[in-house]
Amino acid sequence: MLDEVIKVGREVCSTGEEESLKVVQSYVDLSRKLWRLEGLPLSITSVQGSHLALRYTQLDYSFFDREKLSRSLVPQEGKPCPVYITSVKVICHMEGSRKWPHDQEAIRHIKAAFHISLGELLTKHHRYTCQPSPTHLDVWKAPATPPVLRGAGPLHSSRVSSGGFPSLPSTGETTPWWSTSTASSPLLTSQRSRMSSSSPESLCLSCSSPTPKDKKLSICTNQAPSVQMLQGVVMVAAESLKVLEPQLMDANQIQDVRVAMRPPLDAYDVLTHLIPKQVPLLSQAVDPPHATFSRGILAGSVANTGGVLPVIDFCPVTHYLAELRDAFGVLALFFCDPYGGTVIAVLWKPKAFSPLPFKTSQMVARHVEVSGEEAHTVPNVEAILEDFRVMGQGLVKSVEPWTEKWVV
Repeated sequence: MLDEVIKVGREVCSTGEEESLKVVQSYVDLSRKLWRLEGLPLSITSVQGSHLALRYTQLDYSFFDREKLSRSLVPQEGKPCPVYITSVKVICHMEGSRKWPHDQEAIRHIKAAFHISLGELLTKHHRYTCQPSPTHLDVWKAPATPPVLRGAGPLHSSRVSSGGFPSLPSTGETTPWWSTSTASSPLLTSQRSRMSSSSPESLCLSCSSPTPKDKKLSICTNQAPSVQMLQGVVMVAAESLKVLEPQLMDANQIQDVRVAMRPPLDAYDVLTHLIPKQVPLLSQAVDPPHATFSRGILAGSVANTGGVLPVIDFCPVTHYLAELRDAFGVLALFFCDPYGGTVIAVLWKPKAFSPLPFKTSQMVARHVEVSGEEAHTVPNVEAILEDFRVMGQGLVKSVEPWTEKWVV
């Protein structure tokens, strides 16, 4: 029953550790070259990575190679969205200086000039393809590792959490090694002689359940999941059992375990259907299409350094979802599967249709209704649905309202 889920076709099976190690090696190599650059107005004091791949927690990697030399990964109307290529974010810290201006606009101009100068030096000395911008510098580093390294400019605070993440490969021996390593002078210290035979087992706990909202850091792992997380897992398991049990008990039904992974859509108020070929992560969906789209890449290949920089971090679904939440987040909740989902589900908030006193500052997506001598504003649903279509032009296939579930 699990054959359809674990089938990988011609892909090479991997735990992801090999790819993570390649990304880290590429990052270390770039860090050394940044430290050795000469000709910058301020020297680089430290280079810090802020991407999940540098902490061995990134599960998917975008390896790509162009089918053509140019314009093969450029988004155009009428053609499929180019393959999604994620960037590895790196933060460069500069030495201190008392000559920085106090005006924010002047600081932005200086940062942009620094990005241009840094890109020119990397291109001159190492032949990297660079694309400067006011906020960051895109650097294409290959061929050993295909991910694109995106360097944030100076004056950026580090987002790397301290401790808890290994600087060595994520799988290792049972011998406890505490390491504090840098790219230039690694230092390894063995504490085995100072510990009894039972000490390593007491340090490595049995369960690790980190969440994005965790504020505390742990050297090893958590002893048990939190109550809220455990309740969520129990609820998901119970609902999945209700869906799978009829299939397991009835031999006449099709045995498809993926039915538990398909989210139910009958509880939502509006369904926004997306054009499949404009969803770059469609191949990672629960039900990937049999007919795939050519997204300008060669599977299993790695591009070489040089040439035109490909489109980086371009996912129309993510940008469209962010715009919807920014514009209508007060009225509704928006849900979408980030891995190849072709439907954006909309759920009206309980108090979304409550009338509000008339104010000019509250007229966004609302219209006026007069009752006697009082004027109130209520959401203009027809205009909101039309905005869904207009904002997603070229991405949205259709907008399906389920009005029978609305409580107006």
